Amino acid sequence: MQIPADSFLGRTLGNINRLRTRRRHKGDSDPSSSSSDDGSGSDDPRRSNRNSEPAPNGQQSRSRHRGHGKTLIKPIAPKPYDGSPDARAFTRFVTEGTAYVLDGNVKKNRRVFVLSYYLTGRAYDFYTQKIAMSFDTVELQEFFDKLFDYCFPINYRTEVRKKLERTYQNNRPVMAYVHEIEELFNLLGTIDERQRVEKLWDGLKPSIQGRLYRDHLHPDRSSWDDI
Repeated sequence: MQIPADSFLGRTLGNINRLRTRRRHKGDSDPSSSSSDDGSGSDDPRRSNRNSEPAPNGQQSRSRHRGHGKTLIKPIAPKPYDGSPDARAFTRFVTEGTAYVLDGNVKKNRRVFVLSYYLTGRAYDFYTQKIAMSFDTVELQEFFDKLFDYCFPINYRTEVRKKLERTYQNNRPVMAYVHEIEELFNLLGTIDERQRVEKLWDGLKPSIQGRLYRDHLHPDRSSWDDI
């Protein structure tokens, strides 16, 4: 596993379990806690039919009262992921895919299978070769971890670090340069504040560095926010 826990992607993967815990604390039942063959899951059409039967007047009013705080929008399907080594696309699939199966109350042993419908290219190759035969035993966290390892090169972090070293402001606005290096910092994780400041400073145009010196700022002493 090559994803640093303190990187943006690592924190995103870590949030999967915290999101599931918050749902239970709020009183939402985990559909995986029921038997896979008892017909009580949210995808059981028999349950839908029972829920659609009219209830006595008193029960209807109580049901309407309890339902005021519930989300009424339909879960949004994730954008398909094609297996390209693009951290932004992968992170989007992780966050959108997780929200989709949890908000849709998909049973735990079917979540990975449901997400397979939104895999294409190399990502779907991974599913058919490594996951399909045992999809019902694979946790979301494990699925995303293995998908990353399959689709991204083993030297991915090294390549990101090299890209960071080659990144300069050049003719771009300062904020465009700042946005790019912040994104690279988030991908790498484990970079202290002073290293971030030094990279920010070194990549700025010399004319801007000169103005910063005149304002009594220095890369060895000033903070990111001051610069």
